[in-house]
Amino acid sequence: MAEAYFELLRDDPDGRDGIDALREDANPYVRAMAAVHSLLWASDQGVPVIEAIERTTDAPERLKRTARAFLDAWRGGALSFGAPWLHD
Repeated sequence: MAEAYFELLRDDPDGRDGIDALREDANPYVRAMAAVHSLLWASDQGVPVIEAIERTTDAPERLKRTARAFLDAWRGGALSFGAPWLHD
């Protein structure tokens, strides 16, 4: 469900601004989701956020592994975006 909201938000400039702001949220899970979803228009800002989460000692190991997987997928061109149920 969150995927669908992100897709709807990123289609609007104000929505993208909101997602961009969430890259600085105190919650590392929120930062990770916002950073991943902003890779489409701000990869130069999203990648460092994901890298920082991957390297931090404060994040749960599960989140660090997820961050690493997102980075690997992004760099390998395998990361896809979208909620298929929103499209015809």
